[in-house]
Amino acid sequence: VWRSLRNKFLFVYRKDLQQDTTTYFDDFLFVDQPNVLIVEAECGNCSTFALKTNKFIGPLAEHPEQLYVLDHYNGVDGKFELGVDLYMDKVQNLQGREVTVGIFDYRPFTVVDYERQPQIKDRSPENLRGMTHIDGTEVRMLLALCEVVNCTVNTDTSEDDWGISYANLTADGIFGLVTSRKAQYVVGALYFWPDDYRYLDMSSFIGRSGVTCLVPSPHRLTSWLLPLRPFQLTLWLGVFASLGLETLALFFTRHLAPSDTEPRYGLMESFKFG
Repeated sequence: VWRSLRNKFLFVYRKDLQQDTTTYFDDFLFVDQPNVLIVEAECGNCSTFALKTNKFIGPLAEHPEQLYVLDHYNGVDGKFELGVDLYMDKVQNLQGREVTVGIFDYRPFTVVDYERQPQIKDRSPENLRGMTHIDGTEVRMLLALCEVVNCTVNTDTSEDDWGISYANLTADGIFGLVTSRKAQYVVGALYFWPDDYRYLDMSSFIGRSGVTCLVPSPHRLTSWLLPLRPFQLTLWLGVFASLGLETLALFFTRHLAPSDTEPRYGLMESFKFG
């Protein structure tokens, strides 16, 4: 369900049984998930239900987990009071909600520069100025996305490596920024790592990476000795010595084994043809 693009959450509770719902509705789920619907009943026999949802949009300082009444439903008439969309598209306009991206300088994919302009907020405790400039091929994709959905990009540059994800849902490096909720996204030429995919959600492929090795070009050889170049001199001597020994062995074997039906030829006669 966490990897679904259309995940929706439905919670139902009775208000008379749960007087204090702060411990439930202050969970991180109501901060991170836009598609949340809560059905609130005043009592067990009540026929009117209040339908609530989380705010989600807007700056984090305005408490996106805050609940508000979306509509009312009358169980007797089977009608909604307002008839609004219960799972409205909140991501279409985030109204300035902050999105923190964890990166480190890994060019050309991600660029971190503390001098260039414009600069955005840096949540790294090591950056005393609290501002930095970020750029890169992958960063520009996130910047373009926030221009469309109206979100504010922040960054966290406190890590300088990708890190490792662990089975207890913790991690270090920029992966640890996600598991510790310091960042919502991390970028930096990430590959499809199966071990990390088990605990983190990864986007689809956005590019291909390759390595080209530049070496000096070979010199052309036009010598008549070119056919002999594939092997060293010692190897060629071994080949010729082996052929010579084989020739002598076959010659003496044939010469010392006369046959009554075949004529015998001398050494010089053996080189004659026709």
